[in-house]
Amino acid sequence: MKSKWNLKTIILMTLTALICGVIYWLISFLYTFCSAILTPFGLAPMANDLTQGPWILAGTLIGCLFQMPGSAFFGQFLSSIIETFIGDKGGIMDAVSGIFDGIGTELGFLITGYRKYNHFTLALTSLLTTVSTFGYSWLFDGYRFLNLGLLTLLFCVRFISIFVVSDFLTLGIIKLLRQSGALSLIQSK
Repeated sequence: MKSKWNLKTIILMTLTALICGVIYWLISFLYTFCSAILTPFGLAPMANDLTQGPWILAGTLIGCLFQMPGSAFFGQFLSSIIETFIGDKGGIMDAVSGIFDGIGTELGFLITGYRKYNHFTLALTSLLTTVSTFGYSWLFDGYRFLNLGLLTLLFCVRFISIFVVSDFLTLGIIKLLRQSGALSLIQSK
C-alpha cells in the first residue's frame, strides 16, 4: 500500500480525516455522558481516558492505509481541526490536542521505519500515543493535580481504549476496505 504524497493521496487522506473529524465530534457527546455518570464517584477525568481511543482513529487508520512518513500526523491533526470547525465544545484546544495525538501516533510508525503495519507496530503506536496524550492531559486537563493511584488507573484505561481502536478497529476497517476493493483507490498509480 506504499503511497506517495501527491494530490490524489492528499485528497483521499483529507476525505478520511473529514469522516474521522465528524466521528470525533460525535464522540464528544459520549464523553459528556460518561463524565456525568462518573462524576458522582469522583472519576470524571476517566471519561476522557475511556473515550480517548476513538479520538485517535484517524492517525492510525491513515498511517496504516497510506504507509508513508507524516501521514499519521497529518490525518490526526487534520481530523482535530475539522472537529474544531464543526463546533466541538473543546474549541481550539481540540486542534492543540490533535498535535499531541498525531505526534504519538506518528512515532510508533517512525520507530518501525514505516515498514511494518502489524499488531506490534500498532501496540507500540498505542503506547506512544497514550504517553503523548497523557502529556497533553498533564499540561491542560489538570492531571498533574491527581494522586498517583488515580493517574495509574487513568493511564491504563487510556492505553486499553487506544489499543482497542488503533489495533483491532483499524485493522478491521482495513480488512473490510480490502475485501470491498476500495483499497485499489490508494494502491493504483
